[in-house]
Amino acid sequence: LQMNTKTPLELNIIVYNNRGVKVYEDENIQIVGSETIRMDLSNQPSGIYLVNVYNSSGKWIEKLIIRK
Repeated sequence: LQMNTKTPLELNIIVYNNRGVKVYEDENIQIVGSETIRMDLSNQPSGIYLVNVYNSSGKWIEKLIIRK
């Protein structure tokens, strides 16, 4: 996950599978400038997932497709 910011941010990430079950979570991630956040979803089966990135200022949700 590539993140770019002009001001330092603190973010949280939660990934849900297509049944709404949380399969990944990372909290209090500090972002300064341009950074890559690595999420290990290698143990998850093929399918559609929702990646939720949020903090106190707002929320961003993106669809992720895993194909194996």
